[in-house]
Amino acid sequence: VKRVDRTTLVSDEYGEITAVEISDGRDFHVLNFFTLDPNSLLLPHVLQAQMVFYVHTGSGRLSWMDGEDDDAKSVDLRPGDVYGLEEGSIFYLQSYLETLQRNKLRIHAIFPHETTRRLKPYTSLRDSLMGFDRRLLQSAFRVSDEAVEELVTGSPPPEIVHGILAAKTLPEKKKKEKSLWTTAMNSKKKTAKPYNVFEEDKDFVNGNGWSTTVTARKHPVLRSSGVGLFVVNLTAGSMVGPHWNPKGSEISIVLEGHGLVSVVSSNATTATGGLRDENDRFPVEEGDVFVVPRFGPMAQMAFLDGTFVFAGFTTQASRNHPQFLAGKASVLRVFDRKVMAMAFNATLDGSAFDRIVDSQEESVILRCEDCAEEEMRAIGEMEEERRREEEAMRKREEEKRRQEEEEEEEARRREEEKWRREEEQERRREEEEEARQKEAEKRRREEEQERRREEEEEARRQEAEKRRREEEQERRREEEREAEKWRREEEQERREEEEEGERRREEEEEEETTRHGRHRYGGGSTESERAAEAQRRWEEELQREEEEAEAARRR
Repeated sequence: VKRVDRTTLVSDEYGEITAVEISDGRDFHVLNFFTLDPNSLLLPHVLQAQMVFYVHTGSGRLSWMDGEDDDAKSVDLRPGDVYGLEEGSIFYLQSYLETLQRNKLRIHAIFPHETTRRLKPYTSLRDSLMGFDRRLLQSAFRVSDEAVEELVTGSPPPEIVHGILAAKTLPEKKKKEKSLWTTAMNSKKKTAKPYNVFEEDKDFVNGNGWSTTVTARKHPVLRSSGVGLFVVNLTAGSMVGPHWNPKGSEISIVLEGHGLVSVVSSNATTATGGLRDENDRFPVEEGDVFVVPRFGPMAQMAFLDGTFVFAGFTTQASRNHPQFLAGKASVLRVFDRKVMAMAFNATLDGSAFDRIVDSQEESVILRCEDCAEEEMRAIGEMEEERRREEEAMRKREEEKRRQEEEEEEEARRREEEKWRREEEQERRREEEEEARQKEAEKRRREEEQERRREEEEEARRQEAEKRRREEEQERRREEEREAEKWRREEEQERREEEEEGERRREEEEEEETTRHGRHRYGGGSTESERAAEAQRRWEEELQREEEEAEAARRR
């Protein structure tokens, strides 16, 4: 984890606290980095997890009270100090105002039993108190409501403030009554001093650097934490030989300079032809945090341009004993050489293996000029190879994406064509449907018009029939009137004829009478006169028959 990637928990003009959460592949580990300007004060907090820390720079004082008794304790802190606090402790930190160097107090801490993965496993003492009801606080302190009001309504101070206490002076201790619990349990044991890695003997020193480890055997404060602390100082062009930790993981912080870390992954084989994950070799610089999991073969290297100093925490420190692969402390020198030679290469004889294993006269910290640079060049080559592979992959992906885009475009085109055809078919169906509807509407209108024409024709026919009947009736009435007229006329004619006949008969009778008289008296009509009279009667009879036939035809 790069320094710039830390999470900021607290930051003001007098200091800051940053945090890192990092995994070793099995567990998560939380680290905090406290930085206090000279003559600054981190106000009291309540620890909710164990804390083990290392003082990197500056000086100051740690004050705390743990759960074993009610006495406040204080220790001075200097660079290289290792110390720890139990969970439940109330603590605060003060940085000294150093007259010459004016270094900031920098403390690197780990919380070994923090399982909730909180980046800040401690809370402000003020927040712990302010959570109670005011009435409860008034009764608990036996003070007035005004006093409680003044206590709780004031603006909360920042967590890091400018120094209140005089530099390098212990606060005056005030005796207070022991609680019922601590009176019975107080062991009156003496406060342990911090363990300083610079003042104690180093575990290993040679011309290439030094290393030391602080465990519970050296510092009892670490006994319950289950972690230890180590510091490694590599001179330019040296390295910690290839090794692994069989019992615990290492969480390291770069204190000074820069270097390179190489960790062999589980899928690695040999340096000549095996696969290695390029992420297993990485450069680190001041402030970076890196972790090497349990069983992970590793080597830390310094560049030729300066020293490389790093410190860190080891889990299961009391039982962990690093196993080195090269140098006088190599595990390869312990077992039968033939067996070990066969384990590495079936064609490697014992003498050749002896030359390889026994050539190195140093142990632990070895000389390795240009190793870091060679690794960096290898990293550069691997990065270049990776870049080429990524470029090739990018081109393949672009080509694949182009093909996919073309296929998608072709599919989209086909789909659009399908949609177009479907839309065209739908449009045609709609047009045909509309045409059918129009045709149906046209037929309906024509049928309606035909029906109306028929109705009108029927109405006209009925009207004509009505008029015909009326005319017929009128004609019949007219005929009846005409017939009646003719009948009356005929009746009149008949009467007239009858009258005329009666008159004629009378005249005939008179003539007959006259003729008889003349005959009687010697006169009479001639034969021609009788023929003319017969002709006249026949004509009259014929005219009457024609008139009757014409009257019958009219009816």
